[in-house]
Amino acid sequence: MKDLGAARKILGIKISKQRGLKHLNLSHETYHRKTRDKFDMKNLKPVSTPLASHYKLSDEQSFNTVEEQLYMDGISYGRKNFVREKISCGSVKVVKVSTGHNPSDMITKVVLDIKFFHCLNLIQLMGD
Repeated sequence: MKDLGAARKILGIKISKQRGLKHLNLSHETYHRKTRDKFDMKNLKPVSTPLASHYKLSDEQSFNTVEEQLYMDGISYGRKNFVREKISCGSVKVVKVSTGHNPSDMITKVVLDIKFFHCLNLIQLMGD
């Protein structure tokens, strides 16, 4: 195994750090350029989208003690394998739902009347 050093690019996202200023910059510039070129949209204006000014990240937000880590492990969203544990113990059943029988389509997509009524039937809000 070979240490390649700090990551400079992951999944097409360019990573740059300014340790002195405590800045981390993630750039999709190459992806955006390729997309602009593909759809012939070369005259677009770039816009900066920094993290909202009221939201600050700091070392103080990370775990400082073993007790804090244990506390977070006890909270469902704090555990890394929470869903996997629930599936393995049988609390949650994972099933594949085909597109034709997915009632969430009616609240997440534009659907035709026939599909909308079909979804209502699936959640038993309307009879055949």
